[in-house]
Amino acid sequence: MKQIKEKAKQIITKCAEETGYLVPDMPVFVRMSAHNSSAIDIKAKLWVKTADYWPMYHDMLEKVKTAFINDISPD
Repeated sequence: MKQIKEKAKQIITKCAEETGYLVPDMPVFVRMSAHNSSAIDIKAKLWVKTADYWPMYHDMLEKVKTAFINDISPD
C-alpha cells in the first residue's frame, strides 16, 4: 500500500510540473487527506497564476487520470 501511495504522489507531482502552469519556486504539496471505505483521498495544492487556474485544473484531471490508468492500475 505504501508503494502505491508514494507512486500516486509522484505521478501527481510530475503531472503538475509538466503542465507548465506552476509558479516558479513554489512547492507542490501532495499528501494523503482521508481514508474512506473504498478509497484513499489524495490532496494536491499547487501555486498558479489566477488566469491559469482553470486550464491547470482541467489539465490535471486529464493527466492524472491517464497516468493512474497507465502506471498504477493492475494488469
